[in-house]
Amino acid sequence: MLSGLTIDPPLEFQRVPRPGPKRPDDTSQPRPIIACPLLHTQDHQLLLEARSHGPFKAEGFEVRITADISIETNDRRKAFLSLRSRLRQLEVKYGLFEPARMWITKGGKSRHYYDPEELHLYLD
Repeated sequence: MLSGLTIDPPLEFQRVPRPGPKRPDDTSQPRPIIACPLLHTQDHQLLLEARSHGPFKAEGFEVRITADISIETNDRRKAFLSLRSRLRQLEVKYGLFEPARMWITKGGKSRHYYDPEELHLYLD
């Protein structure tokens, strides 16, 4: 199992497919494994632990854990990130939260945005 991981009860996975063809040589990076914890509450615990602990070791190999996000969510994150230079010019404090939510503080008031277009309209 993953050394350094402190999640109770022990992790159980619903599916563990291994995508993609085999790599041409043994020296290249291993292929990713996509795994879904059986208990939904463990998703959040696992991601928090991965962020605080960093890469884990499993049977001598390094394991990195990241969230699986949809293409739409990834596009929204990119759209928010494209507004960062504008926010810096306006001296607005900001932060991007998971999965794709932008938090800003302007004039002592904080607001959250789930849609990059709404934030763009607010800044204009």
